[in-house]
Amino acid sequence: MSAPRFRKFVTTSADVCESLLAVSRREPTFVPTVPRKSVETDLRDQLQRALGDHYTIERELGGGGMSRVFLAEEVSLGRKV
Repeated sequence: MSAPRFRKFVTTSADVCESLLAVSRREPTFVPTVPRKSVETDLRDQLQRALGDHYTIERELGGGGMSRVFLAEEVSLGRKV
């Protein structure tokens, strides 16, 4: 008797890539997209709410991996942070 097979619950990036490739093979016009502007706007709005009136987010300086860096102004001192 063989060991029971369990369903895999963890999705790896390789699994996601294979799924997207399978869809693109079936539908050649398929292009996976994420509305980046709305994601950036949502993140910026969440950060601004968390910071309250103490800081004003001006713009994103950069990011990569698992982080993003923003330029903000500390309202009480009028300085960029």
